[in-house]
Amino acid sequence: MPAGSMLAGMREIDPGADVAPLDCSKVSKDD
Repeated sequence: MPAGSMLAGMREIDPGADVAPLDCSKVSKDD
């Protein structure tokens, strides 16, 4: 699943949680 699609989905569910998906992406890349 592309990160972009994930971000778009999260934004649709809760636009106020923009930081959540971004943070998860950073953690995943770091891991």
